[in-house]
Amino acid sequence: MPDEPAYRISSARTMLAQLDRRFPETGERVRAALPEETLALVRESLSLTWIPAETHHQIADAVYSALGERDYRALWRKVFLDMVQTPLLKPFFEATIRLFGATPAGLARWTAKGYTLATRGLGTLQLAADDPVARRVEIEHIGYPPALAVSGAHVAGTAGSFEGYLDVTRKTGSVTVLENTPARGYARFEIAWNE
Repeated sequence: MPDEPAYRISSARTMLAQLDRRFPETGERVRAALPEETLALVRESLSLTWIPAETHHQIADAVYSALGERDYRALWRKVFLDMVQTPLLKPFFEATIRLFGATPAGLARWTAKGYTLATRGLGTLQLAADDPVARRVEIEHIGYPPALAVSGAHVAGTAGSFEGYLDVTRKTGSVTVLENTPARGYARFEIAWNE
């Protein structure tokens, strides 16, 4: 169904590839715990294929449970760096850098559009605050399905992706989860950086 919440398969595929690179023994355990039909879907689908959000979360929750929040967040920092090199996101990502500059604030302006290319029916990401003097932005995630937000994988993965903004722009800084209300499908993040 076109309106069902979904992710591009490339997101789960990239997550598992990074897991295998960074934590190979954990990757083996996670794969052993997942149903073969889920693994086959990841292996055999084209990169632009949509998979149900529940299937993506089945994988993400297994990885999150195996790694814990800190390592899962670090994993998604690397997943983001891989994802922006994919044929789907790279042209748009590079255009954003040219238009808005290689800063976390510039990338924050890209966030909403990039998210809609990789997800469907999973709410919106929007720039909520932009303070160039303080070198900080806030991004809100509104309307994420509450049933999918309860594990912690969603917010930790999103925060890790935003940490990837710091890597891409060669800035030091931090990403803070300012608010996380799974029952409302709402989260708010701050990205702050130094020059």
